[in-house]
Amino acid sequence: PSIMVNRDGNVALGFSGSHAGQYAAAYYTGRSASDPLGEMAPPALLKAGEGPNNHIDEYGRNRWGDYSYTTLDPVDERRFWTIQEYAESGNRWGTWVGVLRANDCNANGIPDSEDISEGTSFDSNGNSVPDECEVEPPNFPEGDYMNRFIRVSPENEGITTGFQVSLTSGPGALGVVGWVGEPFDPGCPGACLGKYFARVVDEPVYRIWTEESVYVGDCEIVPVAQYEVRASGNEEIFSEPETFRTIVQPAPHWWADVVGIKFLGLQWEGPNGVVNFDDVTAAIQYFMSHPTGPVLEWVEIEPQELNFIINFSDIMQIVLAFQGGPYPFVAPADCP
Repeated sequence: PSIMVNRDGNVALGFSGSHAGQYAAAYYTGRSASDPLGEMAPPALLKAGEGPNNHIDEYGRNRWGDYSYTTLDPVDERRFWTIQEYAESGNRWGTWVGVLRANDCNANGIPDSEDISEGTSFDSNGNSVPDECEVEPPNFPEGDYMNRFIRVSPENEGITTGFQVSLTSGPGALGVVGWVGEPFDPGCPGACLGKYFARVVDEPVYRIWTEESVYVGDCEIVPVAQYEVRASGNEEIFSEPETFRTIVQPAPHWWADVVGIKFLGLQWEGPNGVVNFDDVTAAIQYFMSHPTGPVLEWVEIEPQELNFIINFSDIMQIVLAFQGGPYPFVAPADCP
């Protein structure tokens, strides 16, 4: 057998083999750098054996396997050449030449090096691997669940990435609802300063995300719902999902739980599963810029497409929910 590894960590292995239904034949196998350690792909037939081979030498041995060679193409290191021995007809041995191409990591039929050099893939961290092959799901930062926002940590090791959002539990049809949009500072006062918010948009926003946290809120983010967020660099390869959710269903009302109690009269706690006068008071305190008021992302619940402003409309929605009113906006799948 013979083996070769290219600079990307992809491996090609050529060898001879036989079994009860196959004369001595040429085979190959391999692995990509991203495959689990210690595993190779199932062997594949390069050239089938054509007949028996019996050449008993003076020591009584039927010698086999003197010829095996695998190397890299001198121009394209994604291409491997392998020469392997097989049994020809007429009790002869022969060699067969094969060319193997390492799977390009994004499966677009273009070697990764060409993808990068031609600009069809980004390589933001300069490690010769297209960004879309290295994306990781966003982290779920610790913190309280919110009514109309999910909080994601999008930093992705300096890789150009977009984040797709799917509804997995909640009102209406489930499935993809959009992508995390360009983060922005809404310019709200007090506890909102220095925070980044984003809407849900129809097309992916590919960028190098440097924000530690982004609060995603829009028509598609509703209370009492669960979401999955996946990272992608090309809308074809996606990371494993990370799960996010908004508030649990408050009782006996359905949706406008925005805060809990005010701890020692100084700081509001997160939503506590109840809609009552505390929720109304918290929204009023934010509206009045009270020094111990809550943060924007807790009490911003209105309109359907959030405006990142707390006013009488937000307060009135909490009052209506306290009175038993249903959620007033459309389901995520029906958002404009």
